[in-house]
Amino acid sequence: MLVRRAAGACSAAALLLAAFTGQALAATKTVSAGPNAKLAPELSINDFFRQTVTIHQGDSVKWTFRGFHDVVFPAKGHKPPPFFAADPVAKVEGFADTAGAPFWFNGQPRQNIDPRSAFPVGGATYDGTKLTGSGLPQGNTAAPYKLTFTKSGVFTYYCTIHPGMKARVKVLPKTAQIPTAAQDAKAAKQQLAVALKQAKKLAAPKVPAGQVYGGSDRGSVNYLKFFPGSITVKAGQSVVFSVLGSQEPHTFSFGTDAYLKDIVAKQITPVPGAGGPPTLVFDPRALLPSDPPGPLPPYTGQNHGDGFLSTGTLGKGLPGGTKASITFANPGTYGFICLIHPEMHGTVVVQ
Repeated sequence: MLVRRAAGACSAAALLLAAFTGQALAATKTVSAGPNAKLAPELSINDFFRQTVTIHQGDSVKWTFRGFHDVVFPAKGHKPPPFFAADPVAKVEGFADTAGAPFWFNGQPRQNIDPRSAFPVGGATYDGTKLTGSGLPQGNTAAPYKLTFTKSGVFTYYCTIHPGMKARVKVLPKTAQIPTAAQDAKAAKQQLAVALKQAKKLAAPKVPAGQVYGGSDRGSVNYLKFFPGSITVKAGQSVVFSVLGSQEPHTFSFGTDAYLKDIVAKQITPVPGAGGPPTLVFDPRALLPSDPPGPLPPYTGQNHGDGFLSTGTLGKGLPGGTKASITFANPGTYGFICLIHPEMHGTVVVQ
């Protein structure tokens, strides 16, 4: 009897030990969305560090956010959701300039942030069969996002905010050898060094006469800055405003400080939903040009009542294209900003 009890106790202990060991073997690796390093204020590197993280089946990955990013895993074989989506029902309404004239985009489809990008979806585990994501960062300091991988495979994930920003999680069987945390840190450091080397080459782009660039970008490296910061032209001359990069779109927007700040403050407006999350609606004054599609009117400093004139959002793959030309009719000094990145300031001096 004593032998049986002892054997039973040993068996129970063995099971508990096995369960405890299995839990202890589960590990979490950390990936940084954006570099975990101090950069120049105007420099942005939109990448995941490291690019490919390798874990065991049953392990987790935790993402920390160094910038405005999200983490989205589509179902295997599917594309990630877009960031913007035209509302199938709601239209833009009620937008008028300071002179009281309605803007041209009233009646156009309202542009929302796709809820599959905006809000968390899919739960805390991922096996490749369903869309799973972090949602947009909330507040000034975004909480980390953690996901446990229950199936072996190679899974590509995306930041839906920045086109081309993607990376991989490689999930191997529990018996496979994987890189250590120290090896991951070394690879991330080398990855950042390559990006910073690229940034040095992009810091002073050669801009053709009569043009202003929004950013100086290549791949994941993006400058949130106008080049040049100030340009001088004669009355009646035009300036070509261009966004040639692929990740960060920009606007070139003129107007009073108060009016532009109001647009920035209302850039994303939550509209309450019926029993669910709100719809995040993008202000059309930031997304779309201030005037109907086609050549922008000459800038007089009095457009739309108080001098508002905007190219709308420019960039590769966007409806507005990559370039817009503005003719400056009257002498003066005119400031402009990017409504998406309001820290970007520029000046046109018209003689």
